[in-house]
Amino acid sequence: MASLKRKLSELYDSDDDEPGYGKQILPVADLPDDFDGLPADGLQYLFTVRRETRSLPYVTRVDNPYAVADNTVSPAIELEPSHPALPSPEWRAVHQKRFRNFRKNFSQPTIHVEYTPTSTNRRIMPDKKERDLWWAFLSGKPESEWNPPKKSKASKLTQKTKSYDTQSVPTDEEPTLPYDPPTPGDIYKTTTSSKAANTSSASVETKGREPLPSLLKLIDERMALHLLMYFAHWFSLYLDAPQASAYHPTESHARWIFSLLACVEDRVSGDDIAMLRSLARACLAILKRLLGRGEESEHIKDRTKNDYIRESSCWIIISTVVDIWGQHDLWMDAEKMLQCTVVNQ
Repeated sequence: MASLKRKLSELYDSDDDEPGYGKQILPVADLPDDFDGLPADGLQYLFTVRRETRSLPYVTRVDNPYAVADNTVSPAIELEPSHPALPSPEWRAVHQKRFRNFRKNFSQPTIHVEYTPTSTNRRIMPDKKERDLWWAFLSGKPESEWNPPKKSKASKLTQKTKSYDTQSVPTDEEPTLPYDPPTPGDIYKTTTSSKAANTSSASVETKGREPLPSLLKLIDERMALHLLMYFAHWFSLYLDAPQASAYHPTESHARWIFSLLACVEDRVSGDDIAMLRSLARACLAILKRLLGRGEESEHIKDRTKNDYIRESSCWIIISTVVDIWGQHDLWMDAEKMLQCTVVNQ
């Protein structure tokens, strides 16, 4: 089999070659290679053209003015942290590289994994706009809580009729509550005891539902951003009243947030960037409670046994938002937080 490669000298036609398609067929003057005079006719002009052509490279490459720079590692990572408790540039660079690789690998098709529900009549997860049901779903509640049966129109009409009949019946008895209303300081205590009473064992707690690939493959970028907005809302409610709130951040939530962030591309809208910043700020506020000292930190230590979110998970979420979406000014907020916080040793 003849080789397909040709030498550079063979790429140019010789004057002795037989005329053919793509070959030089016009006569060319036979002049020495060092000819430097002005061409006197067309024959000499073609000679100078062909001599100049042979001196040029066969392939020429120019820089693409529209080429996208390789941003696998942000230049801002090279800056030294202004506080020793902040993540180091080396750690941030490794984390950014691994996160991008994780996102690329996750977007690849996977065999032997079924992502579509086996039954079209069964819901795999709540709808995008069902925020309360999503909290029950992520918390590992049974399907009866996050996928309640829809009431028919007849049952709704019957319920309204019963309510009307009950209100229309006069009574001489003074209404009483089934329990004494708790004081604001007893809300968390009452909630905890009621949960323990509803379980077979006081030590048994509901385990959060994990972000399995079979679930994440059903979530597109828009839905991922919607769920991240829910997490920002839940964490904000928790920070308003930590001990009385039902929205305690856990390690399971951190894994969901990390997985949902991997579903989001680098280019998002300004509103979505604002939402991601709110989520990072909420994690920063939670991190402040974890690093601080006092009764609040002791309360968090007690909940650490129950899968409470850890400091490392907060830093991972914050670093992802900062370095992947270029929100480097949030490090100044983190620095101020650390300066105002007495780190718990």
